[in-house]
Order: sequence, then C-alpha cells, then structure tokens
Amino acid sequence: MERYTEALSDARRAAAVSPDDGEAQLLVAVTALHAGNREIVLRSMDRAAELLVDDAYAHVELARIARGVRQFEKAEAFARIAVALQPNQSSCQIELARAFVAQQKLSAAKLVVRKAIENGIVDREMIESDELLAPIHSSLR
Repeated sequence: MERYTEALSDARRAAAVSPDDGEAQLLVAVTALHAGNREIVLRSMDRAAELLVDDAYAHVELARIARGVRQFEKAEAFARIAVALQPNQSSCQIELARAFVAQQKLSAAKLVVRKAIENGIVDREMIESDELLAPIHSSLR
C-alpha cells in the first residue's frame, strides 16, 4: 500500500503541473484507487471524464475505476459513453456488460453480450474467461 501512496503523490504532482491533462487526471484516479483514497478517486475521475470526453478507452478505464469504488451507476454511464464512441470495440461492450452485472442488471448484461457476440465484436471464450461475466455465459445459449 505504501508503494501506491508514493505513486499517488507522484501522480498528483504531475497532474498539478498540467491540471487540464486528462491522462494525468486518469492516472491520479487509478493510483488513488490502488492507494485506497476514495475522495481523490471520485474527484479525479470526474475531472478526467470532463477532459477526455471523446476518448472511448479512457471511459472504459473510468468505468473500471467507478466499479472499484462501488459507483455502479457512474460505471454504467462511463461504459455507455465508451460504447457510443466505439460501438465495435470489445472492451467497451464488455465493460458495459460488467457494469450491468455489478448492478445485478443481468438481463441487460446478457443482452449486451448476446448482441456483441452476434455482431462479432466478442466471442464466447472472451465472456467465459471474464471473471464477472463468466456466470452469465451458460445462460446465453
């Protein structure tokens, strides 16, 4: 944990030098998550989202971070933005399904996964090997 605390200090210094750098804010959010500093996670996550509006991959990461601090509705919102920006990207579809599973919205998760499989965006093996999505895999048949 001490290593993450040091990394968080470094990330915060970098973000202070460039407060409008969305990647720096995202790095602060990730390191704050690992350091266990929820307040900084929430603040830097929101700032990163403001700065990285058109970055699907950043929104996938923001969704993961939001799930990490149990902000499941926010995770869903970030994942929906990622899907809107890059609908044919597997990581976006998978993260949206994970956000639904985290909220116990299993029907919605299954629908996302089923459509992604049908459209060739993901395959069954990807779902089966995913820790959060594996439990819904068998019900997709």
